[in-house]
Amino acid sequence: HKPIRGKLGPRHIITRLYDDGLREAAIGEGKEVDCAVMFLDIRAFTAMAVNMSPRDTFRFLTSYMTAIVPIITGNGGFVDKFLGDGVMAIFDRSGGAGADAVKCGIEIQQSNKAYNAEHRSGVIPDFREDGHQRSPVRVGIGINVGTVMLGTVGSPERLDFTVLGDAVNTAARIQELCKHFRINTVVHGDIADGLADDIDRRYLGHVSIRGLPAPIPVWEIFEADPPEEKRRKQATAELFERAITLRGNGENDAAKQLFADVLTLNPDDGVAGYYTQYSGERAPHLYSRLGD
Repeated sequence: HKPIRGKLGPRHIITRLYDDGLREAAIGEGKEVDCAVMFLDIRAFTAMAVNMSPRDTFRFLTSYMTAIVPIITGNGGFVDKFLGDGVMAIFDRSGGAGADAVKCGIEIQQSNKAYNAEHRSGVIPDFREDGHQRSPVRVGIGINVGTVMLGTVGSPERLDFTVLGDAVNTAARIQELCKHFRINTVVHGDIADGLADDIDRRYLGHVSIRGLPAPIPVWEIFEADPPEEKRRKQATAELFERAITLRGNGENDAAKQLFADVLTLNPDDGVAGYYTQYSGERAPHLYSRLGD
């Protein structure tokens, strides 16, 4: 391949690809990396952007990314790419990548309260063309672990550094579960198994993901939920776990009844609401996009 010379790509990727720093990069070069992959998506971004001028949209995205990127780098991660209304980040600390990514996700969710207080409420800035108040920012985060290929793609005119592999695709689809379950953070079971006991989480069962031969275990991380939401999930944890077990055993009618009992105690539980409607069935809103 023809070498591409010059200063290319983010420093974090370059140092992982080239032991002696970047001198020249060739299209198609790559290196296998064991890592955790995080996808972050800004909820209801399209609806938000409709009520903003293009200039305001760029200002908002710049403001929000400026707030969260230091949290990513502070937890040993690096941004692989910005996705318009989201971010893909990589964590590759040996033996601790999954825990680093989860800690990062918790801190991002916690930081949203301060961000919304500063930027999405209070005095409306003069540059905001429509003069309207803004809705609070909410994000969904999905995290997976696995081996990926870190390398260069493109052409001699346009070279990019990126991360490719099944672990990346699965992380993106795990993130989409947040929308359907109406929760903030979902991680692969391999990550949840290695977390400290004091991080609030709950098992959501095995979920079919398009392109994978079998369902995968997923967990919700609700450590960063508002205090009252955390309390209700903790209070219904045993009931919720029994319902998930029944669902996994194919005892769908009994599972639905227990999920309904969870909803009686915690009406805002999006997972219980979803499984009450679709437990044991082919859930159209979920599986039409994510299922086999």
